[in-house]
Amino acid sequence: NTTISYEISAKSDVSKIDAAKQLNPKYVKVRLSSILDGAAVSGSETELKLAYFDKLTPATGDATSSLLYTGTAVASDTAVTKWYRLQMWMADTDSANQPTVMNESTNGKVFTIKVNVSAKDTGTK
Repeated sequence: NTTISYEISAKSDVSKIDAAKQLNPKYVKVRLSSILDGAAVSGSETELKLAYFDKLTPATGDATSSLLYTGTAVASDTAVTKWYRLQMWMADTDSANQPTVMNESTNGKVFTIKVNVSAKDTGTK
């Protein structure tokens, strides 16, 4: 069987948000977890990534996206299903470890994320 590599990446989607309304990504923390068999029961999640959005490394082939996770799956004639949960929130401290202060720099601001999964045949048999 052939191995397929895949990458889960995220991009801050600010294309339709006025610059004055955008929340700085240094305040946004993201967590990606894998979920065992899609069950959202306690103890079935494994944390894969926990980071401030502005500290994520660039994704392969797209410097405007941030890498969340890379994995592999065995190619077959049947579908391969993997379950993930992405959470994002405004952290108590920013990525420079300074307390997040609720004021004009944070109140009423918007931050959105687009998630992408890209895969390619690695040629490994």
